[in-house]
Amino acid sequence: MRNRVLALVTVLALSALFIFPAAASAQITLWTQYPSVTVNAGDRVTFPLWIKNSSSASRTVQLEVVEVPDGWETVLRGSGRLVNAAYVEGSDSVSVDLQVNVPAGTAPGDYGITVRASGADVASELDLTVRVAEGGTGVSELDVEYPVLQGSAGARFDFRLTLRNDGPERQLYALSAEVPQGWQVTFKPTSSSQQVTSLPVDGGSSERFDVQIQTPSRAEAGQYLIPVRAEAPGAALETELQVVITGSYEIRVAPADERFSFRAQAGRATEVPLVVFNDGTAPLEGVTLSASAPAEWTVEFEPESIDQIPPGEYREVTARVTPKAQALAGDYMVTVTGSARQASSDRAEFRVSVTTSTLWGWVGLALVAAAVAGTFGVFQKYGRR
Repeated sequence: MRNRVLALVTVLALSALFIFPAAASAQITLWTQYPSVTVNAGDRVTFPLWIKNSSSASRTVQLEVVEVPDGWETVLRGSGRLVNAAYVEGSDSVSVDLQVNVPAGTAPGDYGITVRASGADVASELDLTVRVAEGGTGVSELDVEYPVLQGSAGARFDFRLTLRNDGPERQLYALSAEVPQGWQVTFKPTSSSQQVTSLPVDGGSSERFDVQIQTPSRAEAGQYLIPVRAEAPGAALETELQVVITGSYEIRVAPADERFSFRAQAGRATEVPLVVFNDGTAPLEGVTLSASAPAEWTVEFEPESIDQIPPGEYREVTARVTPKAQALAGDYMVTVTGSARQASSDRAEFRVSVTTSTLWGWVGLALVAAAVAGTFGVFQKYGRR
C-alpha cells in the first residue's frame, strides 16, 4: 500500500513538471502569417513576426534566433532599430521583423530557422522555412535610387524606388514603411500624383514610385533608418532608406516683460531686458544682436554676443538705449535684430516714448524770457526816436 502511494505521488509530481510549464508557455505566442517563403540565393527576406501576450500582466520578452544555417545572417528589428527584446503589455501584441540574408551560392533546398521568445516563466518558439529555388525564382526586386537623403527638421524627403516583377504573372504589391511616431509617409506612382497603398506590376516588367517622408519640425537631429516593404503572395521585399536630420535653426528675439514699448529720457540710457530664444532643434552658435535706431542714438547690448544656445533654451540680454540729448519729445522706433551663424535673423520692434529733462525746460523758458526782455529793452530804447 505504501509503495502504491509513493508511486502515485511520483506520477503527480512528474505530471506537474510538464503540465504547468506548458500552461505558462501558452501565455505568449510567437507567430507569423507566412512561415515559409521561396527566394533566390543571395536574396534578403523579411519575416514579420508577432508576439502575443495572452496574460493580463505586462512583461518583457527576450528574442533570439536559436537556429540558423551556417553562414546566414539574421537581424531582429523593431521601429527601424536592432532589438533583442520587446515589452508587451497584458492582452496585447507587438511586432518585430526578422531579416534574413541568404548567402550567394547557397544550394537549392529547404533551410530551417528557429526563433524563440522567452520571459521569466514563459517561452514560445517559431519554426520558419526558407526555400532557395533552383535556377532562381524570377519573383521580384525592390531597388532605391538614392537610399540616403539629408535635410533639416520639418523637410520632406523624396525617395525614388523601382519595383521589378520578374515572374510570369501580374502581381499586386502592398506597400508599407516603418517611420518614427509623428512622421508621415506617402506612396505615389511616378506617373500619377495620387497617393496609393499598393502597386500592380505586370509579369516581366517594373514600376517606379516615390516614397515621400514628411518630418516634423521638432524632429531631433540624427540618423533614422526607414524600412520600406512591398509584399505580394509568395514575395516579401524590403529595402532600407536613411534620413539624416541636421536639425532646424530658428532664433526669436522678444522683450522679457512682453512689452514692445518703453519710455526713455533724452540723453540718458534706459535698460530694456530682452530674451533670445532657440526655437529650433539644433544648437545656435555665434548669436549676436544689433539695433536700428534714429540718428545719433546709441544702443548697446550686455552681453555683446552669446557663444551657444541649446535647442529649446533661451538667454537673457540687456539693451541700453540712449536717445540723443537734443531729441524732441515724442515717439520713435527702435528695431533689435538677433542673428546666428546657422539661422535666419529675427527682429523685434519697440516704440520709444522720449521725454525731455525738466532742467532743459527751465533753461528753454529762461532763454525765451531773456529774448523777450531783450526785445522789450530795444523797443524801449529806440522806439521813442
